[in-house]
Amino acid sequence: MQNYAPHPLVLGRLWFYHRLPIIMTLTDEFLARIGENESLLESLEVKKVEVKKVRVLVVDDLPTVRESLRTILGLEEDLEVVGEATNAPEAVQASQQLRPDVVLMDLEMPDPSQMDGIDACREIKNQHLAQGVVLLTIHADLATRQRAAAAGCDCFLEKGTNSGELLGQLRRLGA
Repeated sequence: MQNYAPHPLVLGRLWFYHRLPIIMTLTDEFLARIGENESLLESLEVKKVEVKKVRVLVVDDLPTVRESLRTILGLEEDLEVVGEATNAPEAVQASQQLRPDVVLMDLEMPDPSQMDGIDACREIKNQHLAQGVVLLTIHADLATRQRAAAAGCDCFLEKGTNSGELLGQLRRLGA
């Protein structure tokens, strides 16, 4: 019987022991940092695992809001903006073409067809174009919330909600 003494290798705050099975998910950045040492990767039996990304369609009439949302979502490894739309009819059309996991949409958007975010939500949900629809709005009144719920809206958030809550809802709905 061979006796193997543990040989710790410190990588950041993680300790690996030679010949002990370890299952973990590594980021591309982490793999790049240790990638030069192929024998290390082989001894750890590291395998790259793809993270399922939640595909998000961002819908808002204001370019600055769309850009801000795209920036926030772009910082997250597991969230991907697959498209943008500027009004409710475009949101339905983009959902048909892109099949996002979640649609993140403003409630009020100027549109000649008089279709708003709630109407678009109803169409998206009726056609099963996305797993979830999150409505963002400055209107938090009960009547608007009830109308959104009746249309099948999965989440109703006020603009100005902290990004952690928004990200959590997108992950929950996209899972």
